[in-house]
Amino acid sequence: MNLEESVRQTKEQWSADPQLKIEREQVIDKYSEIFKLDNIDKLTPEIFKKFLRRDENKHWSKLDRVGGNLVKNMPKLKSGLKILLDESIPLPERIKRIRDKTSVDYTPNLANAIYTPILLITNPKKYPVVNLVVVEALDELGLYSKKDWTTNEEEWDSIPQMQQIVMETALKHDLDLWQIDWAWWRISRNDDTPNSKSVNADVDFWLVGSGRDAERQDMWREFLTSNIVGVGWNNTGDVSNLSRTQIKSIFKNKKIKQGADTLYDFTQIKPNDIVFVNDGKQGFFGIGKVIGPYRFDSQYTINHHVFPVEWITTEYILVKPDRIPGNPNAGVSRIVKGKEALFKYLNGVSEKSEDYTEVKGYAKILERSKQIIFFGAPGTGKTHHADLLAKYFTKDPAHSTMTFRSAAIQILSKNGKPMHYTKICEQALTQKLVQTDGKTPEETLRTRIAEDMKKNGSHSIFRKTDIATYDINQEKFEELKIIESNEVGKNPFVERVTFHPSYSYEDFIEGIKPSTENGQISYNLEDGIFKKICEKASADNKNNYVLLIDEINRGNVSKIFGELISILETSYREKPITLAYSKLPFSIPKNLYVIGTMNTADRSLVQIDTALRRRFSFIELMPKPELLTKTIKGISLKKLLEKLNDRIVASGLREKQVGHTYLLFVETVEDLQFIFSNQIIPLLQDYFFNDYKKLEKKILSKDFIDSDKMIVKEEWKKNSNVFIDVLKQTFSL
Repeated sequence: MNLEESVRQTKEQWSADPQLKIEREQVIDKYSEIFKLDNIDKLTPEIFKKFLRRDENKHWSKLDRVGGNLVKNMPKLKSGLKILLDESIPLPERIKRIRDKTSVDYTPNLANAIYTPILLITNPKKYPVVNLVVVEALDELGLYSKKDWTTNEEEWDSIPQMQQIVMETALKHDLDLWQIDWAWWRISRNDDTPNSKSVNADVDFWLVGSGRDAERQDMWREFLTSNIVGVGWNNTGDVSNLSRTQIKSIFKNKKIKQGADTLYDFTQIKPNDIVFVNDGKQGFFGIGKVIGPYRFDSQYTINHHVFPVEWITTEYILVKPDRIPGNPNAGVSRIVKGKEALFKYLNGVSEKSEDYTEVKGYAKILERSKQIIFFGAPGTGKTHHADLLAKYFTKDPAHSTMTFRSAAIQILSKNGKPMHYTKICEQALTQKLVQTDGKTPEETLRTRIAEDMKKNGSHSIFRKTDIATYDINQEKFEELKIIESNEVGKNPFVERVTFHPSYSYEDFIEGIKPSTENGQISYNLEDGIFKKICEKASADNKNNYVLLIDEINRGNVSKIFGELISILETSYREKPITLAYSKLPFSIPKNLYVIGTMNTADRSLVQIDTALRRRFSFIELMPKPELLTKTIKGISLKKLLEKLNDRIVASGLREKQVGHTYLLFVETVEDLQFIFSNQIIPLLQDYFFNDYKKLEKKILSKDFIDSDKMIVKEEWKKNSNVFIDVLKQTFSL
């Protein structure tokens, strides 16, 4: 989010909620008196600890975590506060005396996150707060380098400098020094709203690991069946209420090389917090709400340091590696950014309740024509729109969204022990995982399990343990994970295929394929994906079915569809033709819809087969720079994309612009540098592969490209500061 938008939202929030002004005045009136220089000797541990709580200061959360140790040495705290509040001493000197470890007045734990709020309360027109949120926001806007703050400058120099920047910014935008914190929060915390009633600021989100690859299934099973989350290092014993230093001391005495920080972080979880149990960088096994305090409990097999949880969901959630919140490489990680979005997800505003507004208009076109193609430049959201439209068209199915086989897998994997097939079926029906009009659903389920075991043999996901009793084949746990993420809960009304130059009619409709059994080669007629989904749709006229075809223009559509191209049209649906191989009659049902995507950078729309153009409706998706609201080091991503695409269009390559999704998830300068280096520049090289002069002169600059050598320069790739300077100079940002 840029500064202007953040300020606008902050002013709207303060205007709409008069309670914020009342709370500010109450806190300042009360604590400006308490923190008067003449009253510091009266300060008690109870009063100071009370001030650190957000429910009391109405503004800053988690001060008690960073400042709670201060009350253990009240004489030292009072001495430091007296120096801090002495206006006869220049501020840099005051900060140096209490923060320089060589100073006799050094006050441990009285850090800027504590002393700048105290200064603000005692003089709200002179001293702005400078904490991590502020530093990250200033760094995001390119106003002050976080790296300089952490590595190159002394605190007594950097804090007054940043306070001056905050003062000037607040004055320019007509905000007071209390209100400006709201603007910094929005920028630093990815648009989260501070103190919003929609977000419980006392609830934290955590990423909790499930061990190394080989032990994850066992650990998750213990979490699931015992309703806990936990970590190891069991020989440390109970670490309740221990500090980080104390836990590190235990690790040292026990000669445990690493893990002390992780264990300490785990103990900081509290009741009502939300934990995401991650499966490495692949996704989440489940999400739970903590319902009790930390305890050390040796009854558990794997982890003795545990928290009790109530599971919100135990369905496997597949997540792209770069979209995992928190730090998936750490055993325990607090999730800082995206808190508002996570609350919305947990409240049901998620993929299960998608906002279909942007595709409802397209749905009317699809209903009428039966086939549409989203086309456009790379990164314009073609696949996203196709997926969303497919979900919208099948979002109210008339029956279950899970097969008997998938339901059996889910129930057995969650139960953790063998089950009689009748019990599996009973749970599947009770949980409404399946629905059937048949009189013998138990036999249907048993048949599906038997078919899988017969077809796959020792590679089957199922294992028979007794008469009519089955379990999950744990040797296939990797396959189980894939099935759980891709099949269990999968929408059975949607199928996907990607066309490519070698894709054929035999793959798509039907064809004779070789197979080997007992060393003998045989040739059998096999149905393709299109024929299969047509047959499913024909047998189920209560529901809509959708076939998604990615990169439709990369295949030879006339050859792939063959004789079926003529019966795609609405008026020819359900009129049979004879198939080329089987010689059987075949028709396309009216409840089957086809959604394709096409990258205009691969092949222009003009080159598409005429028969395809006539039978599909085409919807062009253009770059939407207005969706890019972030500013990185003073660079507006919106303006950057606009200027880049203006140059590409001026070069006569309208269909080869750069889509907004390339920059949509950029959070840091490192993200932007990576995207440019590994995605955008290679894309432009492909566009201008025979004209580096044009790429250098018309699109980029000599700082990016050496057109004489026909290479991309390396310096901007290695140094983020150089990269930002080059971007600003190249695009006049």
